[in-house]
Amino acid sequence: MTETPNPNIVDTDTLTGEMRPIRRCVIAIGSNLGERFNNLQGAVNALADTPEVWVTAVSPIYETEPVEAPEGSKHFLNAVVLAETTLSARTLLDRALAIEDAYGRERSGQRNSPRTLDVDLIVVGDRRANDDDLVLPHPKAHERAFVVAPWHDLEPDAELLGQGPVAELLAKTADQVHAARRPPPQLPMSLGPDDEEPPEPAGHVGTTGAGSLIGFTLVGLVTGWALRPLAIQLNGTPPTVGWLPVMALLFAAVLIYAIAWSTYRSIHRRHSRLEPHQAVNRLALGKACALAGALVAGGYFGYALSWLGLTDAHLARQRALRALVGGGCSVALVVGSLLLERACRVGEDQE
Repeated sequence: MTETPNPNIVDTDTLTGEMRPIRRCVIAIGSNLGERFNNLQGAVNALADTPEVWVTAVSPIYETEPVEAPEGSKHFLNAVVLAETTLSARTLLDRALAIEDAYGRERSGQRNSPRTLDVDLIVVGDRRANDDDLVLPHPKAHERAFVVAPWHDLEPDAELLGQGPVAELLAKTADQVHAARRPPPQLPMSLGPDDEEPPEPAGHVGTTGAGSLIGFTLVGLVTGWALRPLAIQLNGTPPTVGWLPVMALLFAAVLIYAIAWSTYRSIHRRHSRLEPHQAVNRLALGKACALAGALVAGGYFGYALSWLGLTDAHLARQRALRALVGGGCSVALVVGSLLLERACRVGEDQE
């Protein structure tokens, strides 16, 4: 995981002048009683508020089945917090226990009993300990997918002291990973209303309907068909169809396809979850490009149709051909945009 304490990375106590190493630490948090999400958020907030502790990253949340727990125990929500600290491992443990107590943790003595909050030290720099109440690195971490999976999300190349790379540990516990019941939402650093799950974003961005696409296409078709006679009446010459806007449409279509594929791979292959603002932005981009593409495609095709049956066959063929190519690029943009919208959608089994 880390080679700290590093003698080159130090913190000076402003009162005593004492030089203390800054240690990287990995902390696992979990809850299967009460408002589980709120409990995890409270743990993150409390750690972030602890003097001489700096939270650097918070993993996605995994919902997992309880391991070696009493019958009837509910599912856990689990996450991993990365932090840097100048506190000793013992002081950090005392803080972790205090946070648990603040959230109503009851210590019944029963092994792996349900709890409102678990705050476990996994790694504190390269500190090793084997005391009754403090064992570092955590002796069970390498066996727990609900520790190594969220840790791997944050640091794929991390290593657990004495056990090896986290990626290899995750592979050994792959059967437990299936206990993750949904793509984990990112644990925010601040909490909204007191709900079990994070609040849904206000507003709604719907996908593009067939009626909207048809309507925009028809408007474009009529406009494109009327453009040639109108231009001749006003300027005496029909408008040309340049290759530059056609190539721009093709480039936009390729870009949208790339974003759609990246989104699909992230959500449906890797089972990640977009931040709400990212999902809204991509849906809005897909919808805007789909409607704009339909309008432009209708315009190009309408313009091509307006040249049918004219006596100047060479000119008509040239303008109609370029318009048809532009219409084809516009259709490609529409299809890519619809694929982007579809990639942003999450099925019921992924909620």
